[in-house]
Amino acid sequence: MFRLNFSKLFSDFSLRKEKTDLFIRTWKSQNKEVYAQFISGIDNVADGDLTLLYNMYALMKDCVPPEAQSFYDWFGGLLAQSPTRTSALMSDTQWAGKYTEKIAQCIVNRQLWLGINLKTGMVDIYTSQQRGLLMVKSGTPIEIWNRLPQYMKSYFISQVDRLTRNSKGCILFSKLERKQLYQALSFFANIFMLAHSVFIPSFLANLYDKVIEKGDTLAYCMYYFVVFDHSLA
Repeated sequence: MFRLNFSKLFSDFSLRKEKTDLFIRTWKSQNKEVYAQFISGIDNVADGDLTLLYNMYALMKDCVPPEAQSFYDWFGGLLAQSPTRTSALMSDTQWAGKYTEKIAQCIVNRQLWLGINLKTGMVDIYTSQQRGLLMVKSGTPIEIWNRLPQYMKSYFISQVDRLTRNSKGCILFSKLERKQLYQALSFFANIFMLAHSVFIPSFLANLYDKVIEKGDTLAYCMYYFVVFDHSLA
């Protein structure tokens, strides 16, 4: 479906994670009251106080690059608008900001690869895989659909069939029409995957700035809560 070379790219992942874990453990031991307040905020969610959840969401949203926000607005418009408006949205030349043209080239020419440099943030198009880069390759809707694991196919089919039944439980589309709908979903999943791959460097840079440069304590608490309190270390 999508070909990614994560293993080579993150060959030093274990060492980097070990250093991060040590840093967060040390921080937590020196800021027990701050972490206790975070846990209290988590407990308050069950009572309807969503303040902490809003703050967590805001932290992550602030890390989203403008190109990604442009893409979300465009993608949401495709799902919510009328066919006439959808046609206009499809002709939008900047639905992923400065990355639009490169993503479109890879969708049209499926022999091309998107290469993302996570250190510099540069995104380029290649005719073959390159060492040291995050490499992503597209595929046709049929190829993507055929390569999906069977459990994912079954889930998509069950959900789409549920949405395409009328109030009496009768399926409104033919078998061919439903198959075309499954492939259309695969096509949009393809766009979604390619777009998010090129957004990764900017998102990570923004997150790094918040966590390391600005010392955002909420990010520290979130890391400790997920990795250590819930055994994901």
